[in-house]
Amino acid sequence: MLDNNLSLKYNQKGFLSYNNLINDGFYDHGRIKPDAKLPSLEELSRQELNQSRAVILINTRLPELATPPPLPAEEKTEQSIRRSPSSQSRSASREQGGRAQSPVEDKQESSSVKSPSVSRSRMKEKSSSKGKGKVKKEEEKMKEEDEVPQVKAPPDPSPETLQWFPLCDQELNDYISEASRTILPLPHIREQVVALAQFVAEKMGSAIEKDRLQEFSWELHISELKFELKSNVIPIGKIKKGIFYHRALLYKAVADRIGIACTLERGDYGRA
Repeated sequence: MLDNNLSLKYNQKGFLSYNNLINDGFYDHGRIKPDAKLPSLEELSRQELNQSRAVILINTRLPELATPPPLPAEEKTEQSIRRSPSSQSRSASREQGGRAQSPVEDKQESSSVKSPSVSRSRMKEKSSSKGKGKVKKEEEKMKEEDEVPQVKAPPDPSPETLQWFPLCDQELNDYISEASRTILPLPHIREQVVALAQFVAEKMGSAIEKDRLQEFSWELHISELKFELKSNVIPIGKIKKGIFYHRALLYKAVADRIGIACTLERGDYGRA
């Protein structure tokens, strides 16, 4: 079971064999109590900045593009309902226009021929009725516009509802490409191992004398990275000043990618 969760295995056992290949999503949380639960990478990424040991992340995978989900049936029906008032107003206006040319007008015209006085009075009534009809139409249109539901924009998604992806480590991806190009062509495995060790040392601050180790301000560098990323999780490629366990983890991660068999063992006092 632990071989399927190398982050938990390295946390509990402090050892990874050469068969345990570090893949994207691996993280080194450090030691915790045996009865404590190891938080997930997402939980660690969402935590506020603290003074605890930084979590080292191994991830060269880009975030997957999330496609928007299709509209549910309820929203589709709402959209169709929103479109219906306009079509209803158009049909109503057409019906009202058709009703305006009714047979009553023919009767009024025929009666106007018989008596001009009656025709004049009826023309006045007709004009007044037309004016009232126009006012009624305008009032109906105003009512229809008021009845049309207003489409509200969806609220901005909160950070808790957004889909979470771990940070992509482009520097580590470049390290793997460079190591594949410069170290793998070497003829002997011993030369490859030594070249990879020198390669890791150069990326993590070069060789340091034991007497000058106190001057190697790696803790300040890690704190600056945490403040820059606003996270307690740091991709290993961003670490330019690393000590024992940073370099050992980077060595294992690159060795697994280029095909050099390598084990990883956590030692005492942060050594590895």
